[in-house]
Amino acid sequence: YELALNQELQEKARQSVDDVLKRHGSFSYEAIQDMEFLNWCIKETLRKYPPVANLFREITKNYKVPETDITLEKGYRVVIPVYGIHHDPDIYPNPEVFNPERFNPQQSTNRHPMAYLPFGEGPRTCIGERFALMETKIGLSRLLQKFRFKLEPQTSTRIELNKTGVFLSIQGDLWMKVETVE
Repeated sequence: YELALNQELQEKARQSVDDVLKRHGSFSYEAIQDMEFLNWCIKETLRKYPPVANLFREITKNYKVPETDITLEKGYRVVIPVYGIHHDPDIYPNPEVFNPERFNPQQSTNRHPMAYLPFGEGPRTCIGERFALMETKIGLSRLLQKFRFKLEPQTSTRIELNKTGVFLSIQGDLWMKVETVE
């Protein structure tokens, strides 16, 4: 959706895929790992549209919150507001703007590592994270090689999310025009 909305970013992603494949000579694991801009696009998509709005955890041992007088006691249940963190303008300026450059090394090194949680973090992180990311990189890179995506007029340029279920989903329809790349 975001790449269809922003043709310049879509073209940049397509060109970066083509450049990496020319450099490597074939489609390989190493080539996929080198698709840096594509990776930034995927990370920015997962920031803007995380799979879940919240994570739920139970405290397994007393934990004193650093630099406070607060202690979370064993057995407490906490909610981690992933969507809220990912859309906090103090962490991600202009959070509603799709900007893959947020994830270039120069911009992301100063960000707290827990400010990006699309798959959770720590010992309870999603076991499918690596597979999901690899599958997404392979699929998106292949699609960008062969097709150009454009939004149809009946698609809203502002997506509304349904946040009532376990997983976030869009409300309404998403219409696109798909053209082959010459």
